[in-house]
Amino acid sequence: TLGAPKLDDLVENAYFKDNMDENASFKDNMDENVSFKDNMDTPNLDGFVENIFFKDTLDATNIESFFGNAIFKDTMDVSNSGILLENVTSPKTRILMYNRIPKTGSTTLIKILHQLADLNNFHHLHSRDYTNQNMSDADQQELPKKLVRIPTKSPFSFDRHFFFFEIQGIEESQNFAWMNFVRDPVERLISRFYYQRIPQRWEKEKYLRDKVRPPVEWFLMQLDDCVPDCLQDLFEGLGVQQITYFCGHHPNCSVMNSHWALQQAKQNVESYYSVVGVLEELPLSLQVLQHYLPRFFKDVTTLQSSQGSTHKNENHSKKQASESTKSLLKEHIPLDFEFYQYLRQRLYLQAQALGIN
Repeated sequence: TLGAPKLDDLVENAYFKDNMDENASFKDNMDENVSFKDNMDTPNLDGFVENIFFKDTLDATNIESFFGNAIFKDTMDVSNSGILLENVTSPKTRILMYNRIPKTGSTTLIKILHQLADLNNFHHLHSRDYTNQNMSDADQQELPKKLVRIPTKSPFSFDRHFFFFEIQGIEESQNFAWMNFVRDPVERLISRFYYQRIPQRWEKEKYLRDKVRPPVEWFLMQLDDCVPDCLQDLFEGLGVQQITYFCGHHPNCSVMNSHWALQQAKQNVESYYSVVGVLEELPLSLQVLQHYLPRFFKDVTTLQSSQGSTHKNENHSKKQASESTKSLLKEHIPLDFEFYQYLRQRLYLQAQALGIN
């Protein structure tokens, strides 16, 4: 375990000194108060979608083609008893990158990662940079280097809101694994709409305090009452689509309903993400993560069973949207919904391949 005195020396002499959050605290177990404010401003899947995507039965050859090297790292044994998986993560993987998406249960997942860190002898590093999802080329190169330079032999996970980027350099890339979670896009938009209207956030969060506070009516607004007039506001800004977090930093990745962005996101998932969890299938997602990323998620199902629900950061003041409002929202994000369905089906295929009910 890396002790606090060594970390203090490190901060003083070398790493993250320029971009360190002055309020960050370092504890022996790297607990949930540790934060790093880094301030950093294909294969063609059409055949898969047509042939096995929504089928009830699976062909083993198609499964192997679909999952590719990101899932079946070394071997896949197809036998009468099913598909057996081995070496699902590289032995060199030391750093788990969780480029979390807002309003997809990330607060819950961060809590779980902190608890697993104690169980499985790794650290979790939590960034409080919530606004710089779109990173410059220089920052994309610098962040992995900073993480690699952390002088601990223990593995660690790192979370932050940012779009995917390819880590350059063979040695550096072999240190990293990627994970993420998604949520029903319509439910995510509804949650986002009401989360933005929590008055306390405008008092607590610095980046909001620097903005002009909206009128009282804005905070009291209900989604059913404002659509379709507020749709432009609802879909404004970077990161509205979950696709963007997997597609990356290319300008086309942020274009709404771009088929190119959808295919690029799928390609990146196949190449870099062993598992993408689904919030609506949280217990199943954790079971699959336990198999594919055991270094970090070993015994997560035991943790869930012993502690019950770990869902955090719920907005209890949120009201449900009508079915007509939900249908209207869905019409505006058809490709993000297609991407969500693709990831959900992928999770089911993985679970079936592992023999998980």
